[in-house]
Amino acid sequence: MIMERINVIEIDTRWGYKAFELYQGHIPHFDSQVDLLAVSVLAGDYYPEAGTVIGALYDTCGIDLRDLLEDPEFDLREAFGCWVSKEILDPNFSRLLCVEMLSPGFSIEETIQNVFVALSVLEAKGIVIHEFAVPLLGTGSLGLDPVLVIKPLLDY
Repeated sequence: MIMERINVIEIDTRWGYKAFELYQGHIPHFDSQVDLLAVSVLAGDYYPEAGTVIGALYDTCGIDLRDLLEDPEFDLREAFGCWVSKEILDPNFSRLLCVEMLSPGFSIEETIQNVFVALSVLEAKGIVIHEFAVPLLGTGSLGLDPVLVIKPLLDY
């Protein structure tokens, strides 16, 4: 199932006027290229389980996060609980931002805030991100309450 846009929300943020688009469908199947796709994992667990985004990336795109983690572009796990892959040859996205949820030392709110720290690191290193796709991190098989994830996302 291709990603279908359900709604667009436009808000004024500290970085200017931004549009947030709500999509429904199969994550690896965007109808356009995104520069960065965020995915969540249980801290340290990269097994591509069926029914998860990681499983879909593995089954649909042949992408195994365990392989990407062997040589990431930026490994920010210790400081920020996330890491960024090198460029990926995929028609739907160029890089992955892997966010380790329920990592010791990081609250859910801080983990979500660190997604934006990672974006700042990419920008500081000259990696341009025009399109950034963020599913509701941790709300699938990890079972986090979507309200806990949406609030810090909208605060940024």
